[in-house]
Amino acid sequence: MARFWSKATDWTLHWVADDSARLRSAKVVGPYLEFHRARWRAWVAVSIWI
Repeated sequence: MARFWSKATDWTLHWVADDSARLRSAKVVGPYLEFHRARWRAWVAVSIWI
């Protein structure tokens, strides 16, 4: 799911792990979006930092 949103928003995958990922603008400033894997193995967005 993180790769989909990376392409949809034109943001880069700034950080990727087995259970989480972070998207950030190409300028590496401003807000970022984090995804964390839930227990049921679905990706959910849990935090948006502005």
